[in-house]
Amino acid sequence: MKRTNFYFRKTLNSSLFFGLLISIISCTSVENNNTAITSETQQKELQEVTSKIKEQNSRFERFYLNGQADSLGLILSENVKQYISHQAPTNSLNEYTENNKQLMSFGNWEFVLTTEEVKLSGQMAVERGKYKFTFTPNEESPIPATLDSGNYIAVWEKFDGNWKIVWDAPVTEIPLQ
Repeated sequence: MKRTNFYFRKTLNSSLFFGLLISIISCTSVENNNTAITSETQQKELQEVTSKIKEQNSRFERFYLNGQADSLGLILSENVKQYISHQAPTNSLNEYTENNKQLMSFGNWEFVLTTEEVKLSGQMAVERGKYKFTFTPNEESPIPATLDSGNYIAVWEKFDGNWKIVWDAPVTEIPLQ
């Protein structure tokens, strides 16, 4: 009877040990597979968002080149905030549009935006990039011809399937004179 008890306990202990080991291995394998799938999915989503942001930036360049301030609402949220050095922040799409209508009436604005990196978290994305612009004044312009270049951070949010800028902060590389 003692020997039967001994073999029973030994078999039970071995079964429990191997059962636990298999459970641990299974959980580890599932976690690794999910991580790979999640990582791959996240990378694909990031590429898609980066592509959409680049498309929106191309539209931004065209709208400025063609003097289409009213079209900026296709890229900017209703509550957009823009932070430009030496100016009070712009606090709405209406304010942004009105300011830019006036600027566009003074001449031609040619922008080149280059996305360098995008970070994605759900319905929000942060873009880090570089910009260059050339301003060519018309005859009535109070602004002289200007060249500028610098860096920017733009925070994007997805609204009804469309990515729009909610915060924009360009930072010039041109020193003050």
